[in-house]
Amino acid sequence: MAYEWDCSKVRKAYRVKMAVAYVVALVLAAAPLILIVIGLE
Repeated sequence: MAYEWDCSKVRKAYRVKMAVAYVVALVLAAAPLILIVIGLE
């Protein structure tokens, strides 16, 4: 029982890490585009 709970906890933490990494990647990808748009105006 304790092992299963630990497993789900680890999986949840992994999902959170992946979500954070995904958001960071999106921001890094969008930043140059945003800067270009600001620079053009």
